Amino acid sequence: MAIYPKIVLGLSCRFILVLFMFTAAGFPIPPQALADQPSGRRTAGPYTRQDFSDPASDLLTGRSEGGKPQEILLAAESSGKLREALAARFRVEDEEDLHWTLMTFAGAGGHSISHGAWGALDHQVHDRGVEYGDQGQYDQAIAEFTKCLQGNPRYPRAYYNRGTAYARTGQFDLAIADFTKFMEMGVAYPSLVSRVFHNRGVVYTQKGQYEQALADFNQALKLNPENAAPYYMMGVVYLKQGHKDRSIADFTKALERNPDFAKAYCNRGVAYAMQGQLDQALPDLNKALSLNPKYSKALYMRGLVYSQQKRYDQALADFNKALEINAGNDKAHYFRGILYFSQGRYDLALADFNQALKINPKHAEAYNNRGSIFTAKGQYDQAIADFNQALQIDPRYANACYNRGVAYYNKSLYDKAIGDFNKCLELDPKLADAYFSKALALEAWGRPAEAREAYAAFLRFAPPEAKDQIEQARRWLQK
Repeated sequence: MAIYPKIVLGLSCRFILVLFMFTAAGFPIPPQALADQPSGRRTAGPYTRQDFSDPASDLLTGRSEGGKPQEILLAAESSGKLREALAARFRVEDEEDLHWTLMTFAGAGGHSISHGAWGALDHQVHDRGVEYGDQGQYDQAIAEFTKCLQGNPRYPRAYYNRGTAYARTGQFDLAIADFTKFMEMGVAYPSLVSRVFHNRGVVYTQKGQYEQALADFNQALKLNPENAAPYYMMGVVYLKQGHKDRSIADFTKALERNPDFAKAYCNRGVAYAMQGQLDQALPDLNKALSLNPKYSKALYMRGLVYSQQKRYDQALADFNKALEINAGNDKAHYFRGILYFSQGRYDLALADFNQALKINPKHAEAYNNRGSIFTAKGQYDQAIADFNQALQIDPRYANACYNRGVAYYNKSLYDKAIGDFNKCLELDPKLADAYFSKALALEAWGRPAEAREAYAAFLRFAPPEAKDQIEQARRWLQK
């Protein structure tokens, strides 16, 4: 009797959780996950020799060496000539630029800033780093921010922007160090500090350090309770931890603060889908797509929901559209491949799994499902090679272990098959299919007493819909 592999359909809660949230540390952080970089590119103006007789001019011209930076900062903020003084030295156009400029000078820590080239050079070097960052040239940006900090180690903006550049290149420990250094400098503006707590929390999330991430997001919210982004990220973390109700609550709080937050709608839809609440998931995904019609993740997630509802034509249309928008989306290829597999269109499924693996060679589920196709086609050696790859990526991948056992069974290598079914049951002791397949292998290998035990275990865990296998197990036990 042939037995068949388990294809990961992507519709189980466990698998959706793996794929839809932020992936393993080492992948660059999506730019939208981080709070906007406070680049504030400022063009240095001509240095003036005007003698300002107020705290702002003392701060700018260097007569403040004997004062405490924070006292000088507060005095400067109360000065009626503050903007006039700043405009004479730098072209400052908005309130945030004003804050950053003041922090840069107040953060000088008692160092003299009287020489005229000091501020202009620092800003020029910093702004070159910002330009590189805007162009996605993060290594060059990091080099410029580092040069800036070598000239002025008390420049908070450079720490923030270098930390952001480190985060976007996957250098998470260095990013955390820079964000932490920024916060140690005593920056006095809650909205700016909140942004840094948020970004450090995003990096902790990427590293899988969820408790530290949640602590940072909570700090960000204490400083700026109306910011939607930390609530969104807390929802992401709770979803990764399997706390679906808490994630839904936080995505909802994010949407209360920003009703046009497409990513929050999408991920709340994911959470509902994980709970099997497809009727609630679909409106959220539709809303996400009404806000952003080119949101490929929302499209392939909606395709999964349609698949679960057996609306296969609509599912295929969503997967196709997601790939029209982004042909390099490995998940859309993967899920479309699953749909083709379920329809018996093996060649199309194989092409999609091949493409998913070309884009992401660490996609264990794609190896598992491609191996399942090879098993269905009787190409067992190729199937075993793919299951080996999946298990090399994730040694605790129970489905791949089970499927390799199936391939060994179909090659009549019963001892190896039983070994894999046993290993699979160590990983998932309630996997009924593994007990049933183990019983078949033991029966074929001439070990009826052990087969009887495996059939009995199968009946303890068998789902009601497995009627044929239940009947077969009962017949065997009645012999």
